[in-house]
Amino acid sequence: FRNGAQADTIDEGESFNDSVTAVAVVIQDSSGIDISASSIELYKGLSKITGTKTTIGDSVLVLTLADSLDISTEDGNYRITVSARDLKGQSVTLERRFNFDRTSPVTRILFPSTGKIFNTNVTINGSAIDTTSSVTAVIVGFDTTAPFGDTVLYDTAAGTNNWTYFINWAKLSVQSGTTVMIHTRGIDAGRTREDPTDTIIVTFDSSAADV
Repeated sequence: FRNGAQADTIDEGESFNDSVTAVAVVIQDSSGIDISASSIELYKGLSKITGTKTTIGDSVLVLTLADSLDISTEDGNYRITVSARDLKGQSVTLERRFNFDRTSPVTRILFPSTGKIFNTNVTINGSAIDTTSSVTAVIVGFDTTAPFGDTVLYDTAAGTNNWTYFINWAKLSVQSGTTVMIHTRGIDAGRTREDPTDTIIVTFDSSAADV
């Protein structure tokens, strides 16, 4: 578990963006644990992360990090290694891996380009990438009232790395002749949300020719 809360467990391969100040493990054995002869270490690749080992009672090992994980430059895959010994001298070594991810995904709108005019409903599409974990959702935002950015309606696109979204103008309460700002934001497995960077402006005009 992490940060002193036993309920805050770390699942194998889990991605998260919460700050990590400490990792810990509960060790149990019917013959009892030689806690002083047991150890807990944290690695990023082959590099050992500096920390101080302490114990809680006779069954909990805690590694308090000298420098907590809390910024995107510390993103990456980490490995907790626990070596435990019981009072009969038998030992075992276990590992648990997790992915620390403070870097948000990057989404792009591939179709349409800004300035397009549509006279009917349309399917838009785009891409999303994430360098430290995986994209779990792409959210499409619509603003129909200038100045844009104040009132944005969000909905979830279909797909992740290659996503699509069917725009039903009536569902969005968009009247003919309305100019609409569209942007996207990605969410990754670490629950990091992208600040929208790719924005287009389109117009819905039922009387116009599609351009």
